Amino acid sequence: DLKLENLLLDKRENVKISDFGFSKMVPSNQTVHSSPSYRQVNCFTNHLSQTYCGSFAYACPEILLGLPYNPFLSDTWSMGVILYTLVVARLPFDDTNLKKLLKETQKEVTFPSNYSISQEC
Repeated sequence: DLKLENLLLDKRENVKISDFGFSKMVPSNQTVHSSPSYRQVNCFTNHLSQTYCGSFAYACPEILLGLPYNPFLSDTWSMGVILYTLVVARLPFDDTNLKKLLKETQKEVTFPSNYSISQEC
């Protein structure tokens, strides 16, 4: 369940992910590269998840629609929501109404016109 509330900072300001209640184990034989130094899991596997959990504000459209989804790509969506929120200081979608949220996730994401984003960002 990737969301801002589950991201913590240690004393060196390294990001730590917490709350693995909805985590899923991936078989170690699903690799695209193997070397002595690392293994990379194939995030484009055909294995789809059907566990519908997490916070609506960070959920990908497939989860909101109750469709099977790629858990790796779903986490990528959630990371995009987190990044947007860190930059703009608000969530990209209104999660108070599920129908409205579904419509908003189908549109192109825009940044507020009255908000200036630093060059560094």
